[in-house]
Amino acid sequence: NNAKNKNHKKSKEEEHEWLEKAVALSTAIISVFLAISSIMGSKADGDSMTFLTHANDQWSYYQSKSIKQNLYEVNKNLIEAQLANPTNAKEYNDALKKKSEDFDAKISKYNTEKTDIQKQAENFQKMSEDSSAKADVYNYANGFYQVSIIIAAIALLAKKKYMWMLSCILGLVGLGFSVFAYLM
Repeated sequence: NNAKNKNHKKSKEEEHEWLEKAVALSTAIISVFLAISSIMGSKADGDSMTFLTHANDQWSYYQSKSIKQNLYEVNKNLIEAQLANPTNAKEYNDALKKKSEDFDAKISKYNTEKTDIQKQAENFQKMSEDSSAKADVYNYANGFYQVSIIIAAIALLAKKKYMWMLSCILGLVGLGFSVFAYLM
């Protein structure tokens, strides 16, 4: 009976030793995934800010083109008002018409440029939003990894195999989020 108790104690000790090694290994692996996910999430967050800065720069550029276009439109309207004066000399009206045509060309040029700038700004905004969404998914992954590591510590202290298994499952969920974020 005493030998049976010794074997039972030995098998319990072996089981606890096995659990300690399994928890240590899985925690190390999950920690590596947490570190990689944190780096990737930080990069995505930085990319989001960079793209947002580029979008803001493009919108500022768009606004400057709009202001210049508006100045030409105001000047064109002033010229058209002057053209309506019946006392103007023909040469003066010809010069005004030439200037009005120059303003029309510049207004048209600014319209075209603004369209291109707007497309670039919208593209940068989209890229920023995509990167921000990617960073959010990495943050979810990091949360699962962290909870997984905490549960693993509890499993080690409580010497409960089911807690370690739960830890592994949460780590796999985190890995799923990381893979999804990477593929975004």
